[in-house]
Amino acid sequence: MVGARRDPAQAPMGSSGPHPGLAWRAAIGDDGAMDALTEGQKVWVEQADGSQRAAIFVGEAEASWFGGSPGAYVVYPDTRDGQEVELMRIIARDEG
Repeated sequence: MVGARRDPAQAPMGSSGPHPGLAWRAAIGDDGAMDALTEGQKVWVEQADGSQRAAIFVGEAEASWFGGSPGAYVVYPDTRDGQEVELMRIIARDEG
């Protein structure tokens, strides 16, 4: 529509995704999961075999020029080794 005003928070013009009305942040994959984690928080990290390993969240990993999943840095208290892991493999621990 020529001359129509568009909300800048909406998906860009010509968006052909299944949810073109979603806010632009959601459209580019920002699910807010990183906002829920804080430095020093106890987390579980899903391992390749499906098990979970206790870890401490250190912070968000730098984005890569080559794409890929968002990452984060964790430290394993049992070995004191650090690792960069995919954010989707991290689950907050409920120590209660």
